[in-house]
Amino acid sequence: MKAEPNDFGPDLFVKTEGPAVKASRKASPRRKAELFARITERHFEMLASVERSSSIIIFGLLMIHSVKMFHRPFELPVEYLAVKTGMGRRQQLRAVRDLGRVGILKDARKKRYALPFITISGTSKAGRKAT
Repeated sequence: MKAEPNDFGPDLFVKTEGPAVKASRKASPRRKAELFARITERHFEMLASVERSSSIIIFGLLMIHSVKMFHRPFELPVEYLAVKTGMGRRQQLRAVRDLGRVGILKDARKKRYALPFITISGTSKAGRKAT
């Protein structure tokens, strides 16, 4: 181990080589809990009649986004889905339309070319009573 003098005084030395000092547990970053979405048997039965495989991928990501939005209706997250899947807006809208046809989600639009507001059946807190 090599020591070098520093500017603090003639008796103080700074260690430049040697074993790494173990950081305390408090200084280490905390791992975040991983999000998960509950998919019921009814959802699986509905997904069995979906025509496109891209619709199943979109459904999984919409379920995760629904958890982030506390299971309330949300606008279709086009940029989020594009980053995660690489699908364009039209392909995403076709997948949402396919999922709506099956009945696994509802999409409502305010205007013709506006993004749909998604409500996933069986997860939405709208209309539920607290027990």
